Amino acid sequence: MRLSRPLPEVHPELLIIETPGLGREYRVENRPLSCSQRGRVANRFPWITGFDACAVVLVGLLWTSVRNAFLTIGTGIGLVLLVYQKATRVLWESVLVLPSYGIQLETHRGLPSLPLFVSRKFIPLSEVKDVLINEGLRRWDVRYYLTVLYCPQQAEQRLEVAYENILPRFPVLTEVYNGIHECLHSK
Repeated sequence: MRLSRPLPEVHPELLIIETPGLGREYRVENRPLSCSQRGRVANRFPWITGFDACAVVLVGLLWTSVRNAFLTIGTGIGLVLLVYQKATRVLWESVLVLPSYGIQLETHRGLPSLPLFVSRKFIPLSEVKDVLINEGLRRWDVRYYLTVLYCPQQAEQRLEVAYENILPRFPVLTEVYNGIHECLHSK
């Protein structure tokens, strides 16, 4: 198994995992932005990072001291929602290219050190027609996204979007696009 980060300075979130005889995985991790990428505006509230820990401690203190059942139930529901929000965070998304079998799109969700949920979509190689980079408009912004064009039935064509939750930048998508075409056409 060989790990590489082809764009380490600009886009360190891209990780390529190559397994001999099996295929390649193009993983895009959901990393928090570094200080140089955030700018001054997002760094205005440094206490936000410890907010979740303070909220849990505060809820624990209130839980034992509150006698009102309505407030206790509300606090419990708030705590459950906070845990659910943290446990369903997207950790990484990946495109796994298996040259003789097909393409698998994966989304891993969970806590930062513990993936809890995985959703997978496998597209057989016989159905794959092409891999494309499309562009879409979102308000005043142009977003690029990687899609797999495939035909599950004779007269039907579908698009499956890779990295639909993270939406990596264009240089990452071109690196993945070129790698997928290299893997699929080298068989």
